[in-house]
Amino acid sequence: MPGQIWINLPVQDLNRSIAFFKEVGFSVSHGPGNGEDNASLTIGDNNVNVMLFPAAMFEKFTGTRIADTSKRIARNRKLIATDR
Repeated sequence: MPGQIWINLPVQDLNRSIAFFKEVGFSVSHGPGNGEDNASLTIGDNNVNVMLFPAAMFEKFTGTRIADTSKRIARNRKLIATDR
Protein backbone atom coordinates (compact mmCIF):
# COMPACT_ATOMS: atom_id res chain seq x y z
CA MET A 1 0.00 0.00 0.00
CA PRO A 2 2.94 2.45 0.21
CA GLY A 3 2.67 5.12 -2.46
CA GLN A 4 -1.08 4.70 -2.85
CA ILE A 5 -3.80 7.25 -2.23
CA TRP A 6 -7.23 6.10 -1.03
CA ILE A 7 -10.23 8.44 -1.16
CA ASN A 8 -13.66 7.53 0.27
CA LEU A 9 -16.56 9.55 -1.15
CA PRO A 10 -20.29 9.63 -0.44
CA VAL A 11 -22.52 9.67 -3.53
CA GLN A 12 -26.24 10.11 -4.14
CA ASP A 13 -26.38 7.89 -7.24
CA LEU A 14 -23.79 5.09 -7.33
CA ASN A 15 -24.24 4.12 -11.00
CA ARG A 16 -24.13 7.72 -12.20
CA SER A 17 -20.99 8.35 -10.12
CA ILE A 18 -19.29 5.23 -11.50
CA ALA A 19 -20.07 6.43 -15.03
CA PHE A 20 -18.58 9.86 -14.25
CA PHE A 21 -15.33 8.44 -12.86
CA LYS A 22 -14.99 6.06 -15.83
CA GLU A 23 -15.52 9.00 -18.20
CA VAL A 24 -12.60 10.92 -16.64
CA GLY A 25 -10.22 7.95 -16.90
CA PHE A 26 -10.76 5.73 -13.86
CA SER A 27 -11.39 2.01 -14.23
CA VAL A 28 -13.47 -0.23 -12.00
CA SER A 29 -11.28 -2.34 -9.71
CA HIS A 30 -11.92 -6.05 -9.54
CA GLY A 31 -12.15 -7.96 -6.30
CA PRO A 32 -12.98 -6.70 -2.79
CA GLY A 33 -14.51 -3.27 -2.54
CA ASN A 34 -17.09 -3.70 -5.26
CA GLY A 35 -20.67 -4.67 -4.68
CA GLU A 36 -24.23 -3.47 -5.02
CA ASP A 37 -23.64 -0.95 -2.22
CA ASN A 38 -20.22 0.44 -3.12
CA ALA A 39 -17.60 0.68 -5.85
CA SER A 40 -13.83 0.84 -6.08
CA LEU A 41 -12.15 2.64 -8.99
CA THR A 42 -8.49 3.26 -9.79
CA ILE A 43 -6.35 5.43 -12.04
CA GLY A 44 -2.62 5.69 -12.67
CA ASP A 45 -1.16 2.19 -12.20
CA ASN A 46 -3.58 1.64 -9.29
CA ASN A 47 -1.89 4.39 -7.26
CA VAL A 48 -5.06 6.46 -6.80
CA ASN A 49 -8.06 4.54 -5.51
CA VAL A 50 -11.54 5.99 -5.05
CA MET A 51 -14.18 4.19 -3.01
CA LEU A 52 -17.75 5.31 -3.67
CA PHE A 53 -20.43 4.71 -1.04
CA PRO A 54 -24.14 5.62 -1.01
CA ALA A 55 -24.61 8.62 1.29
CA ALA A 56 -26.49 6.65 4.00
CA MET A 57 -23.80 3.97 4.13
CA PHE A 58 -21.06 6.63 4.27
CA GLU A 59 -22.78 8.40 7.17
CA LYS A 60 -23.13 5.11 9.07
CA PHE A 61 -19.49 4.20 8.39
CA THR A 62 -18.07 7.59 9.43
CA GLY A 63 -20.56 8.40 12.18
CA THR A 64 -21.12 11.90 10.76
CA ARG A 65 -23.76 13.56 8.62
CA ILE A 66 -22.93 14.68 5.10
CA ALA A 67 -23.15 18.44 4.62
CA ASP A 68 -25.97 19.83 2.50
CA THR A 69 -23.83 21.93 0.15
CA SER A 70 -26.86 23.89 -1.03
CA LYS A 71 -27.05 25.37 2.49
CA ARG A 72 -23.43 25.49 3.69
CA ILE A 73 -19.86 25.28 2.52
CA ALA A 74 -18.37 21.81 2.50
CA ARG A 75 -14.84 21.20 3.67
CA ASN A 76 -12.18 21.24 0.97
CA ARG A 77 -9.05 19.13 1.36
CA LYS A 78 -5.90 19.34 -0.71
CA LEU A 79 -3.03 16.87 -0.78
CA ILE A 80 0.27 17.64 -2.46
CA ALA A 81 2.93 14.96 -2.70
CA THR A 82 6.32 15.01 -4.36
CA ASP A 83 8.67 12.24 -5.38
CA ARG A 84 11.68 11.55 -3.23
